[in-house]
Amino acid sequence: MAGIGSGFVPTYTLRSARGSFGETKSLSQPARTRGHQRLTFVSNARRRCQLVASAAEERPERSQTQSEIDFAKLQFSEGNELSGMVFKPDAELAKAGPDESRARLAYSNACEEAINSQINVEFTAFYVYYALHAYFDRDTVALPGFADYFRKQAEEERDHAVKLMHYQNKRGGRVHLKPIAVPALHFHNEENSDAIYAMELALQLEKYVQMKLMEVWKVADRERDANMTDFIEDFLDMQVESIKEISDYVAQLKRVGTGHGVYHFDRVLADK
Repeated sequence: MAGIGSGFVPTYTLRSARGSFGETKSLSQPARTRGHQRLTFVSNARRRCQLVASAAEERPERSQTQSEIDFAKLQFSEGNELSGMVFKPDAELAKAGPDESRARLAYSNACEEAINSQINVEFTAFYVYYALHAYFDRDTVALPGFADYFRKQAEEERDHAVKLMHYQNKRGGRVHLKPIAVPALHFHNEENSDAIYAMELALQLEKYVQMKLMEVWKVADRERDANMTDFIEDFLDMQVESIKEISDYVAQLKRVGTGHGVYHFDRVLADK
């Protein structure tokens, strides 16, 4: 072609990406300078890598700047922010034996003993109610409504005892069952029928359980155990309902007297 000779030097357009090596440019240079430009870019990239490596060596390790924090001694205040914390194991817990609870927290010995005492009270009520059930289930008495009512009351008291045992274990305490004292029962007397006697006995029993629960609540309140006071208050509410129900039954039985009135009352209990 005309105009092309040995003195012609071809040109190339070289583009570099935006960011790492500067703004996007169009460069028209002789072919012999292209290699020099590439070497310059590589040199800049290496220099950047060296700077990054140097900064990483100067940055201190996080583990060296962290300090252990004992949460048992830490005082939190409003606006106090904690970062980079390392949990420190409880030294006392590390020394605990195989039989010592790991779940126990702010649970005093007084509270533990109070729960064990209440377990005994609930099992005592369970025994008394089952004794009443067995009496009215006799063929010589044959009042199935009374028998079934006292059986349900016995099972309720047993469930309360089991709940207290579960709570004792949940708080890290130890359940210690105690001997159960069952009062002597005297169904045959000249003043009242056996039905009235049984209901009045049940009323005294429910009041006794209520008084014992209040003592347990006072122990928890004195020890400032908010969780335990809340737990016992549920039992107190149920006792109030039981006392009112049995009080009504005693009043109704005194109205109906003996004989057919007791039989009719037994039918009412059986339908509930």
